[in-house]
Amino acid sequence: MTTAKAHVMNALLDARMLVRGRMRFYEHFLTFVRDFYIDGKMPIIVYSMGKTGTTSLAESLQHTRGAAVYHIHRMNMSYAIRSGDRVLDNKAVVKNRLGAALYSHVIKRGKPAKMNTLVRDPARRNISGFFQSFRNHAQVPLEHARFSMDEMIRIFLERYPHDTPITWFDQEVKPMLGIDVYGTPFPREQGHLVLTHGQSELLILKGEVADTVKEQAIAAFLNLPSFRLMRSNVAETYAELYRQFLHQIRLSNVYLDPLYTIAAYTPLLHRCRDYQHVCILAAFALIE
Repeated sequence: MTTAKAHVMNALLDARMLVRGRMRFYEHFLTFVRDFYIDGKMPIIVYSMGKTGTTSLAESLQHTRGAAVYHIHRMNMSYAIRSGDRVLDNKAVVKNRLGAALYSHVIKRGKPAKMNTLVRDPARRNISGFFQSFRNHAQVPLEHARFSMDEMIRIFLERYPHDTPITWFDQEVKPMLGIDVYGTPFPREQGHLVLTHGQSELLILKGEVADTVKEQAIAAFLNLPSFRLMRSNVAETYAELYRQFLHQIRLSNVYLDPLYTIAAYTPLLHRCRDYQHVCILAAFALIE
């Protein structure tokens, strides 16, 4: 595909996704207005950085009768822009605008809200996020890409926003909810923690803990005794390419150290000395 054709294709995709994104946002917002203002339901917000496993959580909660569930990644729009979120991306349009609306109508007005967030191994999270948002960084859809594996690794290392796992809590949760996640010791073995500020309650779950632990924590937090997690069986079309990428990439300690040893993030996941072992256990050839 020529460069000119790629630019034209990207422009057409942007226009189509912008229209679809706006329509989906209005649909979600009207649902929120009905649930919040007419039916008086307290919002249950799945509020987390992307690629941490919250899709299954959100879908499981949405199957709970009577629950008003919203799945977002951002409330802080200025942070979304600084982080390089593509405002024309279909899902980003919906989730970012919905997040801003939830902040304006619920959080800012001091209304009760219960929020759930997950943390995940940061290197694994970044690689997964790169594949999902590949076009944003490579300027061509993944299915049309003709890059060698070395070129894909270079694009990942040079263009992907790697610091999101470190900055998200301080740039989203702290200013928007008034909750300082890193200021509270995290019970690593327990794998979950509830923090509150005003009428906002936040349940933090470690993604690596067993589903039964997650279910018990969520059930107690939301007063849903029969809650069960449903696995989202979405087959990724790029699964084989993803596997090859993981097999070939070698991440140096220069890359990994900030993700795993920064004082703010480490307590949520693993001891500093454990991080290489964790990656090896994940069967990823990440360490040089």
